[in-house]
Amino acid sequence: MPEPSRTKRLLRSLAILTLACTPALAQNIRVLVWDERQPEQKTAYPNFVGNQIADHLKHLPGITVVNSVGLDDPAHGLGNSVLDNTDVLIWWGHIRQGEIPVETGRDMVARIKAGKLALVALHASHWSVPFMEAMNEVTRIEASRRYPGPKVRFEFIPPPGRIPPTYDSLITPAYYALRESKGEQHVRVDLPLSVFPGYRADGKPSTVTTLRPEHPLAKGIPAQ
Repeated sequence: MPEPSRTKRLLRSLAILTLACTPALAQNIRVLVWDERQPEQKTAYPNFVGNQIADHLKHLPGITVVNSVGLDDPAHGLGNSVLDNTDVLIWWGHIRQGEIPVETGRDMVARIKAGKLALVALHASHWSVPFMEAMNEVTRIEASRRYPGPKVRFEFIPPPGRIPPTYDSLITPAYYALRESKGEQHVRVDLPLSVFPGYRADGKPSTVTTLRPEHPLAKGIPAQ
């Protein structure tokens, strides 16, 4: 589990991002389920988890279109014609995250900011390109809010890669502002690593706590 300070910072970032997710509150929702489609999934989901989710959503009220795509589809299943007809994107990724072009992730973030797309990131998608680019954009917005004015020079530092940090490492996003001459400011911003320092990969039972039960996506989910 993330440390409390990390959790609060992540929730704040997600809350800012969610403000752009107006399609999720509408009717006649068009859903795109993106699935990396790892072969290991078949031990629990014979037809892949993405197809399982899509089949379930097709029977829910308010959802008019459900499409299921994968990493190996044309344009990775994320062509403009597909995204133009999508209101909510559900993402399941795992070990092939880096195969999605960064430009595709930034395009999705632009759609989120414009209120045209909502992103629901599932398993391991904290390191997916769309989620990471979304968190980067949230950080840039927050940096401009913290340090406004025409004499501010930002330096955005990306993380070294998809590598878990230690518990005592720098909590990102981090801001380091220096007052320079003539009233100018140089602000170094370490972009979020988008991962927690501890996790379990042994497959044993564990407890998940619902931190925001008031969120629409948490409706009907138990407290633990």
